[in-house]
Amino acid sequence: DNRGVWCETMGCGGSKSVEDQQSKQVEKTLASAQREDAKTVKLLLLGAGESGKTTFLKQLKARFSAPPTARELSEVADIIRGNILEFMANLATAMVDLELDGDLQDELQPTVSKLTSMNTKDTAELTPVFARNLLALWLSAPAQAVFARRAEFQLVESHTVFIERAVEIADPRFEADFQDMLKARVKTSGIKSENLVIDGVNFEIFDVGGQKSERRKWIRCFDNVTAIVFFVGISEYDQMMHEDETTNRMEDAIGLFHETVTNEAFEKTSVCVFLNKVDLFENKLKTVPISSVPLWSGDYQAFAEKESQSIPAPSELDLGIGFFMTKFQEAAGGRSNVLFKPSTATDTSNILAVWEFARRAILLRALQANFGITDASDFELAGLRN
Repeated sequence: DNRGVWCETMGCGGSKSVEDQQSKQVEKTLASAQREDAKTVKLLLLGAGESGKTTFLKQLKARFSAPPTARELSEVADIIRGNILEFMANLATAMVDLELDGDLQDELQPTVSKLTSMNTKDTAELTPVFARNLLALWLSAPAQAVFARRAEFQLVESHTVFIERAVEIADPRFEADFQDMLKARVKTSGIKSENLVIDGVNFEIFDVGGQKSERRKWIRCFDNVTAIVFFVGISEYDQMMHEDETTNRMEDAIGLFHETVTNEAFEKTSVCVFLNKVDLFENKLKTVPISSVPLWSGDYQAFAEKESQSIPAPSELDLGIGFFMTKFQEAAGGRSNVLFKPSTATDTSNILAVWEFARRAILLRALQANFGITDASDFELAGLRN
């Protein structure tokens, strides 16, 4: 029966023909949108707070989009001043709480008193004169003794580089550069997204707040995710959470990772774990061995003994990375295709090299899952590369 064909071509039942044409146009538009969506790699940056997600995204934006503007860098200068005041205020408060302030020289006592009562968001407080007082306090033996016990209170360890430059940064003429921007800390709240074209492939990248109060918002990003890069602050194995000072940060990260990779929404999603802050981790191991942290001591010693039987004289750094990698492997819920890479997000050459390795793995897995393609040279066949 050719009636259907005839009616469509000859215009039988005019209004219905218009409806059909409109319907087909909608279907065509939807199909086109679906094809475009399929060509976009949706990437989630997940992990606890202060693990390096935002720093990593800054690196990608600078490399594949545009370097920071003069305005953005000028804003960074004030953020850094706030970071300095917050760091030193936390240190001074801990000094008093730990009863180590009694050993301070008399001329440093007023600085401690001011820090424990000031509003650290008022960056105008960081004058060149006060900056010199802060530097003198930081270099004092009591302050260094408090810093050695930083696992007992909240402190952003990487901000020591700013304290050592406090006088320079306090100068109103100070101009921040990209490295300063990478190290400056602003808590991520909510969900931020960036669209980048990397090697001809569209990436939609979501950066989310990692604090406990922010995690309930993550579910908004769970649809059609190509890959997750899960960030771990590997140097935080001895530190407690901001939100719950009875919970170890690494223990929280492992639990969060387990919840993430065993979520049904991510059953077919590629997962990469960046064991980040390796530079801080290596430095901390010199004074805070993993074996000295009760939570990890027994398991770590057993792991180190086993590894030493197959690897002659393994370094503390290699043992530490290997140990925590096994902890996350155990938490992966039986998934064997999780990619692990140590990284330092503030080191541009390192993090871009790590990203390139992860990027290729993400694309290959996406091609295999969606198109049955296993060769990177076949990107064009899948329509992923523009």
